[in-house]
Amino acid sequence: MKENFNTKKIISEVTQAFDSFCEAYLQQRDLDALSSFFSESITNIGSANDELTLDYASVVDIFRRDIAQCPEKIEHIEHSRNVIPVGPQAALFISTFDNVTTIKGIPLYLKGYRQTMYWQKFAEQWKISHIHHSRGESELQEGESFPLARVEAQNRELEKLVNKRTHELRELNNVLAEANKDLVEAKQRFESIFEKVSDGIIVADWQNKSLYMVNKTMCRILGYKRKELEKLWITNLIPEETRTQSTSKILQECNGDRIIADDIPLKCKNGEIRYFDISSQPIKIDRSNYMVSVYRDTTDYKNALETQKDIEIAQKASEAKNLFLANMSHEIRTPVTGIIGMSEILAQTRLEEPQKEYLQIINESSKVLLTLIN
Repeated sequence: MKENFNTKKIISEVTQAFDSFCEAYLQQRDLDALSSFFSESITNIGSANDELTLDYASVVDIFRRDIAQCPEKIEHIEHSRNVIPVGPQAALFISTFDNVTTIKGIPLYLKGYRQTMYWQKFAEQWKISHIHHSRGESELQEGESFPLARVEAQNRELEKLVNKRTHELRELNNVLAEANKDLVEAKQRFESIFEKVSDGIIVADWQNKSLYMVNKTMCRILGYKRKELEKLWITNLIPEETRTQSTSKILQECNGDRIIADDIPLKCKNGEIRYFDISSQPIKIDRSNYMVSVYRDTTDYKNALETQKDIEIAQKASEAKNLFLANMSHEIRTPVTGIIGMSEILAQTRLEEPQKEYLQIINESSKVLLTLIN
């Protein structure tokens, strides 16, 4: 004869009891609250080698170990559940789910749980008489309720990575520790360096085409007051005839396509053109992207080079002139010497008085010319 019972009521009561059990197990991690759901004859079958327990005390010990190994809350991601009444005071609860938690700081996503619970009603209270669950992972070792060996292995790998970076980060951490002790002092130190450095510095927002900060040196070189300069944009300072080419060089340097943007002309407030080598580095300030650029004034060096070139050109011209004169002197000396010699020979012949006078003029003039050549 088929026994009649209210299946909807049983399903509702068992579902409510299961949800309360999950609250105690997953969120509260409270062993006493958890144990109140166990019947005195409870048995348990789990995935680990030692999770076959056939009495109340052993089941409590398994859950005690479970909580000790993972005291953190567990997020329960349920994929399916089914309550099957098997009598007026008994039901099977079958579910599949994943659990997400943290052990020793390592996030764990434990997938593929399958669980069957046999619930019985004792004195108007639903309790668990049997738990049978399995996990998708197979690396549980004896004594584990969670994959602690995997967690330890991950910890070791993390430790290797940390050790690898420790040397690089130690100095930075020391600087940050000092800065955190006194933010005001760090700010003053930054402002001191920023303002007293011998090169010009501009912190620019290229996206919005605005100058965020300029130092005193930059203002002094260009002849602007700080507020005046901060209202301008970089391209406003570049002479129109070189604006396209110079802007392209600056952008290439900012993007890493050039080592340095060299020989960039900027117009001072008084109209003077000065030349700069620019090197830049991206930074973040208040979560916004900026480019800090160092402007090295090369005008005096450039002028010195041009002066040196002028000197070298003049020296080369002088050398060419001297070489020309030396060559010409050699070429002229020979015929002049010949004229002097022939005039002296001619003077020993019989000549009229006017001829002697003319020959003397030729001889003396030739000797003067030879003296000038020498």
